[in-house]
Amino acid sequence: MRKSESNHSSCSYVFGINFMLDMSACFAWPNLQIQTEKLRKKIMKKGGLFVTPLQSNVTRSRYSYTWMSLAQENGWQVLLDAIALGAKEMETLGLSLFDPDFLICSFFRVFCENPLGFCYLFIKKSISSSVLKDSTTNVGIVSLVPLLKLEALKGKAPL
Repeated sequence: MRKSESNHSSCSYVFGINFMLDMSACFAWPNLQIQTEKLRKKIMKKGGLFVTPLQSNVTRSRYSYTWMSLAQENGWQVLLDAIALGAKEMETLGLSLFDPDFLICSFFRVFCENPLGFCYLFIKKSISSSVLKDSTTNVGIVSLVPLLKLEALKGKAPL
């Protein structure tokens, strides 16, 4: 991300998160396939944050991992949206093959529960200091403790 820009405008390309769009991929109707040549031209033009899902929540079609590699080669930071993946798919994700800078996932898909709509964002350690250095928000670690363990720690029996 460029230092001179605010967090909102630094997302030059966001694919999958519609409220931050500055530039987006075009889809062909009726099958909603990405217009690859147009996307390739956009990736080659400028860097920023490239957000791409592994799978469409609408059509369930999977997207190619090569978009991530192409974006990184052209100076983009890559956020991989893995929210559509379930627990079994997360086991075989193989992050070392395409090495995104950020990974966002959902507790609902992984644990088959939705504890208040929580998602989680992983930031690659090698870029975390540059991303968090100018942040005015507090960053912390949250531990999720199953109810049975929590009650045992308090000396109470579970409900």
